[in-house]
Amino acid sequence: YFSAGEEDIFSHTRGRNKRIMSCQVGVRCIHCKVLPISRRPPGSVYFPSSIDGIYQAGQNLHKHHIKKGCPEFSAELKTSYDQVTARRSLFGRGREYWTDSARLAGLVNTSKGIRFRDDMDFDQSSTLNFCNNEVSRNMSPYISSPS
Repeated sequence: YFSAGEEDIFSHTRGRNKRIMSCQVGVRCIHCKVLPISRRPPGSVYFPSSIDGIYQAGQNLHKHHIKKGCPEFSAELKTSYDQVTARRSLFGRGREYWTDSARLAGLVNTSKGIRFRDDMDFDQSSTLNFCNNEVSRNMSPYISSPS
């Protein structure tokens, strides 16, 4: 998860009906996030409107970006990824698991999209809407603790 910064807000995002808001939480590919927005392939970033939409965003990221060939996804990593995703037990309980994980990560639904609970104070106390968008908050339901 990440909070939208100025570059995200002003970039053209295909298929969006509503504009992206400052501090709105999105889901993006951790491999090609280093590329300039103009060079990121389609399907590498999603801004679901509610926590319930995070599951579908993750599915879309997998299907339309990772599986179709993220340019920063090495062949070695792809082999490991394919092995991990072949074991369905790591996928948890599906939509419910993603929703619970998002809430545990401190995400909340707002009228301006999903936000980190910590960013709510920034939004209410500043007209500039500063948020913690530089903080890496890579939390994934795919990461499981060793058994």
